[in-house]
Amino acid sequence: MEDTNKNIQPVTDADDSALRELFAALPEPEAEDSAFMAGMEARLDAVDRVRAMERRERRVGRRALAVAAFTGFVCGALFTLFMPVLLAFMTRILGSVAEAMPDGTVTILCWFIAAVLTMLLTLQAYSLARTTR
Repeated sequence: MEDTNKNIQPVTDADDSALRELFAALPEPEAEDSAFMAGMEARLDAVDRVRAMERRERRVGRRALAVAAFTGFVCGALFTLFMPVLLAFMTRILGSVAEAMPDGTVTILCWFIAAVLTMLLTLQAYSLARTTR
């Protein structure tokens, strides 16, 4: 399925000023055209509100991405620092099963658990940052 919105570019402030100059160059409306102009101004105001909301959403998205990246980095660093403790804990929990496993299996299992926990914490941080204004 092809994305039909991939060629749509956001309207910039330069486009907005060009549009305003175009409308400013139009001749003064007559009395019967005042309803048309009022409607046109209302639509232009609506476009301005949509653009403001788009800018705000972009800003919130960037902030949420930064929070998620920071959370992922911190979790990864902490799991790396505490991996020997986690390995000893998992070996003690698994007991004789860990001895029967091939070499490195407990290590792989610990890193997998660390990766899943990091992913869950990062997704939660991203979600919280998106909803917190």
